Parts: sequence; C-alpha cells; structure tokens
Amino acid sequence: HFNLLIDQVIENQELDTRDLTLLSEEEKNGILHELNTTMANYPGDRTIHRLFEEQVEKTPNNIAIIGPSVIAFHQLAFQISYRELNECSNRLAWKLRNKGVACDTIVGLMMERSLEMIIGILGIIKAGGAYLPLEPSYPGKRIFSILDDGEAVILLTTGAVMKRFPLPGRAEPPGPGTAASGAPGRTAGKWQPGKVNGEIVYLDRLWPGL
Repeated sequence: HFNLLIDQVIENQELDTRDLTLLSEEEKNGILHELNTTMANYPGDRTIHRLFEEQVEKTPNNIAIIGPSVIAFHQLAFQISYRELNECSNRLAWKLRNKGVACDTIVGLMMERSLEMIIGILGIIKAGGAYLPLEPSYPGKRIFSILDDGEAVILLTTGAVMKRFPLPGRAEPPGPGTAASGAPGRTAGKWQPGKVNGEIVYLDRLWPGL
C-alpha cells in the first residue's frame, strides 16, 4: 500500500492528498462489489418461524442469542440455546392466542433491545400476529398515537418501560392518548387499555410461566 501511494505521487506530483488511495483497483472491486454481493435464495414456501424451527431441529443446544436480559436474569451478556428460545416463544404464542391474537392481529412491541424482545417477536409471529415495533424512548403521546393508527389490539411490553408513560384515560399528567392525528375514518386517540380496543400485556408478569 505504501508503494501504491509512492507510485501515485511519482505519476502526478500535483495530486491532492485527498485524491490518494490506499487500495488497488482489484481491492476496490472486491470491497465494493464482491463483498456486497448478498443475494441469496430464500425459501418462499416457508415462514420465518418455520425456518427458525428447522434450525432448532438441527442444532437445539447451540447458542441462539448472546445479549442482555432485562427480565429473567438481569445480565448484560446472557445466552440462550435454540431449544430454550423456541420453547419460551411457543409458550408466549399460546398465551397471546388466549388473549385473542390470531391471523393479521397487530400487536405493539415496546421493549429495550434484549433477549426478551426476540422472544416477543417470535411469540407474536408464532401466534399468527404481526408485531408493530415501538421505540421506548418515544414520547408517550407518540407511542399511543402509533398504536391507535396501527389499530393494534395488544401492547406487549414490560412494567419497567411502562413506568415512563402515564396510561391514556387517566386524569394525571397530559393524556398521551390524545393523538394529533388518526387513520382515515377513525377517531384519533382512542387507544385506551381495557376501554376501547387496547390491552397492555406485561411480559415480566407472564415470565414465570415461560
């Protein structure tokens, strides 16, 4: 690479330093094109959770996730096997089905990035629903507006996350359920747990059974 720099300076002594390159044309091509060739055949006849379960069957005891656990173990680097992840997500899926989650049901998912968030995603998909990701750092008003516009029937979250937000319908602090906008033909700001069309499900309360 040093020789490449020297050759460029010798060939053009007026070359600006910002136009110098450390990479040969072959190396540039490898980085820009060969390494970025990420096309792969995806089996369109199987769902994502079915593909996951096939991996469980192949390597049940291999580590599936290494990351923080915010509910069960309160560790920054907890690890879980494919078998354990599959069993936890299956049990969550049955609990969600018992709460009415079925094909095309929208379920809000608001958690810190963690092992439990992955279990939540898989559980929702296995129950037949679709998850609506929500960033816990959003203002409460924005959170409930998204739930309302997305017509979510359940919000899967944790008690620690929900402590940041006053629930809609309460008299204390400004009601985040009063949304600024809504989906066409719907009344905005009506996502009220237990009152209109929303139920909050706390994963930490379900956890002992998972």
